[in-house]
Amino acid sequence: MKRFYKNVSTEKRGAGFVVLLDDRPIKTPNRRVLTVPTATLADAICAEWNGVPVGGEVVAGAMHMMGFASTAIDKVAPNMGDIQQSVVSYAHTDVLCYRCATFGHLRTKQHTVWNPWIAYAKHTLHMHMHTTEGIMPISQPSSVVQSAQSILAVMDAYRLTAFADMVAVLGSFVMAVAVIRNHTDTHTAFDICYLDEYHQIAEWGADAQSDQVLRQKQRVLTHALQFYNAC
Repeated sequence: MKRFYKNVSTEKRGAGFVVLLDDRPIKTPNRRVLTVPTATLADAICAEWNGVPVGGEVVAGAMHMMGFASTAIDKVAPNMGDIQQSVVSYAHTDVLCYRCATFGHLRTKQHTVWNPWIAYAKHTLHMHMHTTEGIMPISQPSSVVQSAQSILAVMDAYRLTAFADMVAVLGSFVMAVAVIRNHTDTHTAFDICYLDEYHQIAEWGADAQSDQVLRQKQRVLTHALQFYNAC
């Protein structure tokens, strides 16, 4: 689809903000008016639409802030309970809790890198998480689930949308919280959560496809945090 509009602007409506193309509000794929909670986010979406050159192609996949906002409105807001439950489930499968079953360099690195964040979860997030060796799933104490639920309870649909993506990319509820609270940055969190993958790359070398997948996940994480902070 070619750029079909001349002007992009924002407007405050009620408690939120809308983005206008030639004075008409943008709508989500489900035909809802795209209303966002902050002027900062509206401006970011406005910049994405303004970034399309005259006569250029409108590529929806390149409009990350627009995509997150549409998902929040169409998919997350109508299903907050289900989305919260899905995100909380990551507390049981948090990558920090699953260690190599055999002694060796990888296991040593896991303990060195991950243990401080298990302590962070306990002392800062009030999540006393159990760890295990191997990949067989374990259940965390109910207090861990309750703490995770309390963290999500204060998020609106927009922030929950971004946070859910961060948790999914990192495979860690704990590290996603550390990122949104500015206790670490996205690059460090990614390296921590993908310690096993980077260990394998160091041992056996990288391949182009795996490298591309990792880079794409890093981009998703970066965009998700940008959206979260704009909300």
